[in-house]
Amino acid sequence: MLILFFNALAIPKAYSEITSPHKVFNYPVEAIYLIVVPNSNGGISWGYSYEGACKMLGDDYFWGIVPSKSVSPACYTLPSLNMIIGTDSWFCADGSISYFNTPAHFCSDTFECPDGSWVLSTDKSICEREDLPCIPDPQNVSEEQLLAAIAYGESHWSNIYEEMAAIASATLRSKEAKHYKTINELVKKSPNFSYVTSHPDDPKRRNERYYNVMCSIDSKGVDLAYKAAQNALNHGIDYSNGACFWDGLDLKAKGTQAYRYLQGFKISQKEHNVLGVDEPPLLNKKGAKGKIYNFTYVSTAGIGKSIFWKLSDDFLVAWGGKQCI
Repeated sequence: MLILFFNALAIPKAYSEITSPHKVFNYPVEAIYLIVVPNSNGGISWGYSYEGACKMLGDDYFWGIVPSKSVSPACYTLPSLNMIIGTDSWFCADGSISYFNTPAHFCSDTFECPDGSWVLSTDKSICEREDLPCIPDPQNVSEEQLLAAIAYGESHWSNIYEEMAAIASATLRSKEAKHYKTINELVKKSPNFSYVTSHPDDPKRRNERYYNVMCSIDSKGVDLAYKAAQNALNHGIDYSNGACFWDGLDLKAKGTQAYRYLQGFKISQKEHNVLGVDEPPLLNKKGAKGKIYNFTYVSTAGIGKSIFWKLSDDFLVAWGGKQCI
């Protein structure tokens, strides 16, 4: 009988999900002098000069002049007086030391996956992970967690707190305008108010950031999302300046076919236009009340990669509507 033994480690792990990594801009931020400590299995000492790095090594090392070795001050071991020389290097923006990077002494751009549940491929071209069994259920999480998930999912991956807080406040205002008791009820009865909640059963349209908060997957910036949710629920600072709606990069990507463009909008202040979009032509439409309006939405703020909106006064007069509805 032939018995075959398989090494489980030799069987490649099957991944059912892939996504693209994002590039993280990297650059030198601080010049340092680096010494790799002898016989320390990779230990290092650094300072802002050769002398500073040597003195950080401790009592087993000496900074000074040893005439038989050099006429200039240098770093020596005690008691053997072996000279130790390091190298100039940099602390990079991503926290790395340029000496150890590839190529050495460069602060090259790096690639990162969305969060720790993903694995960056060897060639850094894709992020992979096993399909996760969690199914987000907006009706069985706390209002705070759901609001944090919406704020995190709708905001840019650069994780700007004020952008998340503005989204959370706009969501809460939409809930209150519709007289729903909770954000959970808003998602159940008006799921299309937010892209991240509008396609719950379509895995191809799943928003990873929303998914991660709903499924309690540790990700960068989640703490800020919860802080943003708490700020909104406690009626704290409203960074949206009275908004009920918002748009991200999809507004620029879809151009003249974007929903907000087709409905008409006005950038009320230049600094709101963080996406660099062009205003659509004036509508010159007549509402149910017989009044003319030229745009449906007017901007209230621009933060990160989101523009925030409310319904224009002329639109409300023309249709006899209420804000946020």
